[in-house]
Amino acid sequence: MQSTRQWLAGFAVVTCVASVIITANILFPASSDIALAMPTIGWAIAPYFILIGISFFTGKRIESACVALIGSLFVSVIGIYWLVDAFYIHPDPQAGLAMLVIPLLQWIGCGLTAAACLAMVFLKWLVWPQRRTA
Repeated sequence: MQSTRQWLAGFAVVTCVASVIITANILFPASSDIALAMPTIGWAIAPYFILIGISFFTGKRIESACVALIGSLFVSVIGIYWLVDAFYIHPDPQAGLAMLVIPLLQWIGCGLTAAACLAMVFLKWLVWPQRRTA
């Protein structure tokens, strides 16, 4: 179980680093003053820190860890794909709005992942033991 948590946290860290690199490259392609981009970079990587927190709060429950892993994969991969798509695959003048909208959608995905993990804990503690004893 510990290895699942380590894989989950490691995946969140790797996608966080990838998001920082992509965001810094988008905002400052000529490597000028990156200090001006720190608020935007912080907004872009905040969902990944939430995913790391979810991975640590899932504890030793395999059901919650599996749900957290699937949710983290979904949130991370879809977020990075949308970011790359908006700025590199289909560049558009309104692509800058993606820097605001994509992390917001990732926050929603993190909330759904956390809710699903809590639902798994609820089912494990309250519903499934009662079904076995009845």
